[in-house]
Amino acid sequence: GGGGGDSPSGGCPQEANLEEPQQFDAMLAARASARKDVVITILGPTSGTRAIKMEEEVGEAFVLNLLSTLASVGVTNTLPITTHLKLPSHPGNNLCLSRLRPRGVCCAYSGVGMGVVHQGAPGRAWTVEETHPYMLFLQRWWLTGQAVWRGYSVLSLDTDLHLSTNPLAMLRAPPYSTFDALMQLDSAWAVQGDSEGQVPTDERGQHVNVVPCRRRLLAPSAAVDAHGCACGAVPA
Repeated sequence: GGGGGDSPSGGCPQEANLEEPQQFDAMLAARASARKDVVITILGPTSGTRAIKMEEEVGEAFVLNLLSTLASVGVTNTLPITTHLKLPSHPGNNLCLSRLRPRGVCCAYSGVGMGVVHQGAPGRAWTVEETHPYMLFLQRWWLTGQAVWRGYSVLSLDTDLHLSTNPLAMLRAPPYSTFDALMQLDSAWAVQGDSEGQVPTDERGQHVNVVPCRRRLLAPSAAVDAHGCACGAVPA
């Protein structure tokens, strides 16, 4: 690879265990662009009341669709990561090796924290096991933290997205370019649509859609003009 624009600097390393520092470094060096930007997404089996209801085939299809959509807008510096449950008998133990790599997808895997939630381990007292969604998302944030500490910029995307433009190019331009970190509100906290530029899409406010900020409620200022909203959440 040439590493130009939003393409990876190298190929796809064979070794993909992100818990091994040398493999982690080699994977990031290969998959990030020359700007040290990398786009990640996650895939793994989940269970329990908070499970993401998705068959393996569907989850794989979502990943493939996201990668195809990103490539269509010029972004190929991507790295899907999957949970390594460290349960050899589980059919979804390592979907990177069992499903994505056989489809020609360059992926990596990690099982950070799995030892704490194995049968008989302390994490079970919190009703958390290997396939709890928290363990899936832990891999995302652990990878992001490790990569940022190493000097990379990480864009973490869910697989169920529709993209109509290059998201990295958008983040490099105003109003987002002035920020070091951006995060979508996705929780049960109340959403203030008037000031934050977001509105809930369910009764718990757990999911939100970005909507135009209501500028008429904000005092005119250079900051508002630059960021779209007083808090810098979304452009107007």
